[in-house]
Amino acid sequence: MGASGHGLLRAKAIRESASCTMTLEDALDELYKGQTNVAKQAAKLGLPTKELQQIFRNYAVAQKVDPEVWQGDTQVSWPYIT
Repeated sequence: MGASGHGLLRAKAIRESASCTMTLEDALDELYKGQTNVAKQAAKLGLPTKELQQIFRNYAVAQKVDPEVWQGDTQVSWPYIT
């Protein structure tokens, strides 16, 4: 099993851990929405930053973007310069 496979198994174990207050899915969702950064999420999950970066990279690539939703997004997001 490759390094990314071990990372996914470790992440799955963390996600299933009753002592973990944040699930991997919650952490990835917050990252995808730009609500936090990888280093902070990795610390919360007890993962090395590089490992969570790879997991998030795979997660982000797998996300499907609906063009209608994307084009309908009219809210200005940070940083916005006037």
